[in-house]
Amino acid sequence: TDAPAISINKPDDSSSNGWYGGDIDLTVLSQDNIGLDNIKVFINGTLVAEDSPTSYNTKSSSVVVNTSSVPVSSNGQYEVVVRAVDNAGNFVESKDVVYIDRDAPTVDEFVFTGDGAFEGATTGGSDRYGFFFNGSAVCTIHVSDGEVSSGLGTLHVTLEDEKGGVSQQTLALNNGTAVVSIPDNFKGFISAY
Repeated sequence: TDAPAISINKPDDSSSNGWYGGDIDLTVLSQDNIGLDNIKVFINGTLVAEDSPTSYNTKSSSVVVNTSSVPVSSNGQYEVVVRAVDNAGNFVESKDVVYIDRDAPTVDEFVFTGDGAFEGATTGGSDRYGFFFNGSAVCTIHVSDGEVSSGLGTLHVTLEDEKGGVSQQTLALNNGTAVVSIPDNFKGFISAY
């Protein structure tokens, strides 16, 4: 007879390169043509679920586990191991890896350069800065993403002039920075997330 078949199903991660922003459910499906004896699911070496069907003829089992069942991983990696044994004693082990980045990126610094840059004070402790220029300028925005990082992709930047006009841009981050061109003689605020 054949060993059991195992599948480990995760939520769709097509937009995140295999990374998730928090704990997730995993559905473990086990099937066997004879009958299943025992299924064990481990995350990072910790047993989080076990199924021992009571009927000798049970040919399939579904177990749902969550990554919150184990301590937070220091590197964001969660190894899922499933071991199944059928009633004939055939054994199979299947593995998969899940990555979790729990922290949002942080806007660390706005660096203004150009003609006659005058920077105001931070407003209310947020990431908005009042500034004005006599001429043209650029702003380099520095972003970090902590120790466990799925990577930095884009930065959303808003320029709001003193008359309430708003301009929004989405910029690619390169080595944790993005550069925004500031309109000539601009007066207003910049924010980023």
